Parts: sequence; C-alpha cells; structure tokens
Amino acid sequence: MNDQKGDSMNLLFRENSKKEVTTLRPETIKDLALSEIIDGVGANEQNRLILKNIFTNLPKDINDAAYRQEIMKDFLENEAMTTELEEQLGQIQVLKEYSKSKTLTAQNDQLLYTLLQRLRELSTYVSVSENIYACLEKFSPTSAGLVMLQKRLDEVVNDEHFDETKKDISRMLSDLSNVRGAIVGVNFTPDLNVEAVTAVEFVNHRIRSKYTLAEIAANIGNIMTFSSASNSIRNSNDNIRVIDPMMVSLTPQIEKHL
Repeated sequence: MNDQKGDSMNLLFRENSKKEVTTLRPETIKDLALSEIIDGVGANEQNRLILKNIFTNLPKDINDAAYRQEIMKDFLENEAMTTELEEQLGQIQVLKEYSKSKTLTAQNDQLLYTLLQRLRELSTYVSVSENIYACLEKFSPTSAGLVMLQKRLDEVVNDEHFDETKKDISRMLSDLSNVRGAIVGVNFTPDLNVEAVTAVEFVNHRIRSKYTLAEIAANIGNIMTFSSASNSIRNSNDNIRVIDPMMVSLTPQIEKHL
C-alpha cells in the first residue's frame, strides 16, 4: 500500500526494515511439517503458496519478527475484528484479478469494455478501503502495523477527492448499467467523410430514426440477413457484405472518444 508521498508500508516488515530473510531448507520444512500446517488452514491454492512463502522465509531482524507477532496478537485477541477483515478477502482477491487483467484490457480495442472494467475496479477499491478502515476504527488495534494501516486508510477515505471520486464512480456505473443506446455527434467534411466525433451521450432507451424510410430499410436488412442465414441452399454471393465506408472511418473514432 502506498501513502500520498509514495512511501510503502508492509504488514510483514516494519517501517525502514531491510527486509532480509532466511529461507528454510526443504528438509527443515519437512521436519517442521509446515506443508501439512499450511494445508490444514483450508485456504485455496493461491493463498497456500503465499502462506508457504511467508512461513519458509523468516525475517533476520528480530524487530521484524516482533512486528509480526504484535499483529497476530491483535488478530488472536479480537475474533470479531478478524472475522470482519476476513470478509474483505474476497474483494481483495477481486482487486488482484483486476490487476492481472490490466494488460489484457490495455490490448483490447473495445474501449468501452476497458472503461467499465476500470470503473468496477475503482468501485471495489473504494468499498474495500472504506470497509477495512471502518473495521479498524471500530476495534482500535494496538499493533504498530495495523495502527499504521488505519492511519493510511484514514488519509485516503477522508480525503475530499476520495468522496468526489466515489460519487462519480457510482453515478457512472449506474448510468452505464442502464444504457440502451447512444447518441453520437459527428462533424463531416463537405464530401461527407467523418471529420470528428464531437459528442457521445448514453441514453436508457433504444434510439429510433426520425426517418421512416431508414427504419424500414434497417428492418428489411435484418430480415434478409436472417432469411439468408436460415436457408439451407445458399448462393455463393450470400456471404458477401457491403462495407460502409462511413462506418469504417466512424467506428475507431467513436471508440477513441469513449
């Protein structure tokens, strides 16, 4: 987790720690039955790997070990707090999945889909931040690690920009979830080539053309497409599509605008 100055905090190592560890040898791991202990926790495969990494890489600095023990003491002595924090693990996992998918969405040319993914990620981040902060504030842990986490989250959730962003995200998700159509403003050159997409307004109803002829033509096109697809005897020309040059030039500009 990063604070506003860019410094990071860690629940495994105290502030300014060198983060030096001693890695246990395989025979030591076997003698201590660490694999069996980790399996007994009942976590999923991914979390078992995380636990194994923690248990088999012991901090060299005794102060780091004490730092961890204080945090564990908070958890063990306050079952209600631990239970509430555990409820956030699912959403934290969702955030990790969003993080993994960033490269894929960055390469995806469906920019509206990318926008929705980012909004969902931000919405989850807002929810997790608020819930963990509320939990820590309610139970007042005493360990240095959880006290620092509470302080950092206090700075985040009580910032005026956080509250504004939360409202914006909620409004945008609500608007986009009800989208049934979009009104696009386009500027054309004198020869009717697309010059610029000037506006895109999402609406919660289906768009109907003001020109009856256009409606009829569109419906006939849909009927002909369906009829052609369902006919078992097909002409070799049935699959030929007429490319609309205006849409070819318009589509990438709309996506860029979105």
